[in-house]
Amino acid sequence: MTLDVLRMRRRLQDVGVPQEQAEVFAEEVAHILSSQVATKADLQELRNEMNGKFAGVDGKIAELATRIAELRNEMAELRNEVADLKTGVTKWVVGLIVAIMLGVAGMSVAMVWSVFRLASALG
Repeated sequence: MTLDVLRMRRRLQDVGVPQEQAEVFAEEVAHILSSQVATKADLQELRNEMNGKFAGVDGKIAELATRIAELRNEMAELRNEVADLKTGVTKWVVGLIVAIMLGVAGMSVAMVWSVFRLASALG
């Protein structure tokens, strides 16, 4: 921002401010504005810096989104593995129950056969 110090001094003098006061006032206002107010160039520099930082953040967000998708796929695979294990354990338990039942049935048949042979021998 540029300030026309000479113009300000003249306008102040036109409304009755003494020349020395007008000069000091105009110079102080110019100094304050030049040191405290951001220029268009300052704002553009800040904008460029922020755009660079946001680009970095956008990249990190994209990486996180990719990793989240990978983790979801891994979770789906684990769920399938658990389901397969559950099915395998269920089949194993059913097979064990069947084997036990056949074993009990086999013992019952053997006992009946033994009793039959004993009865035949005695009788």
